[in-house]
Amino acid sequence: MHEMAMSSIIMMMLVLFAAAGLYAAVGHGGASAYLLVFALWGMSWTQAKPLALAFNVVVSLLATVVWWQRTPIAWRTFLPLIAGSMPAAFWGNRLPMKDEWFEYGVALALLAAATRLWLGARESDEPRHRAPVVLLFLVGGIIGLFSGWMGIGGGVFLTPFLLLARYARVAQAAVISAAFIFVNSSAGLFGWVQSGKQWPMLFWWLAPVVLLGGWLGSQWGSRCARSQALQRCLAGMLVVAMVKMIFLS
Repeated sequence: MHEMAMSSIIMMMLVLFAAAGLYAAVGHGGASAYLLVFALWGMSWTQAKPLALAFNVVVSLLATVVWWQRTPIAWRTFLPLIAGSMPAAFWGNRLPMKDEWFEYGVALALLAAATRLWLGARESDEPRHRAPVVLLFLVGGIIGLFSGWMGIGGGVFLTPFLLLARYARVAQAAVISAAFIFVNSSAGLFGWVQSGKQWPMLFWWLAPVVLLGGWLGSQWGSRCARSQALQRCLAGMLVVAMVKMIFLS
């Protein structure tokens, strides 16, 4: 913390507060946004990764509880996903990482998040398909491995998959993704702790702000009509951020 000016920490708090609220409003934990913030602030992945995972656990838990009150979780879809993702997320966390890989991984996560927000802004009444259990297990494993490696919960990849494949409606995808992110991020964070790496002290400064933003966002998102224009504007902002990460880093 002493290496970062107090004014910079306060600005980071404000940005993280907004990110947690906006992502929780659509049933996500916000790790892709946290990673972007940390990368733009010049933080190395060794600090950014555990912070993003920890904040993801907190915000996704809040989002799961709030969204579950609105839409029951589809256990037949959720359980195979988790069965594949949990061990993969744990071991993915132990894979080697370099700063340049981290930047491109964040860019990919931002693209997935933008896709999720854009798709979530429109919901059709088309019939949904029944997802094969084996496919859900494999998809969960792939998402879990990458998520554990990157330090995200995987919801930015899971939600577009569920919506594009028409395996769930938007509200159903939101509650499944929120619960998936919580379990996945918990597994990844446990893998980080087990590796014996040092815990960033900046967590204790930022956690209360992220917690408050996540709680307010999840309450607003589950009770109020979501604005299509807002979600699509956010999707556009994430695409711009993705381009910046790739070409201007």
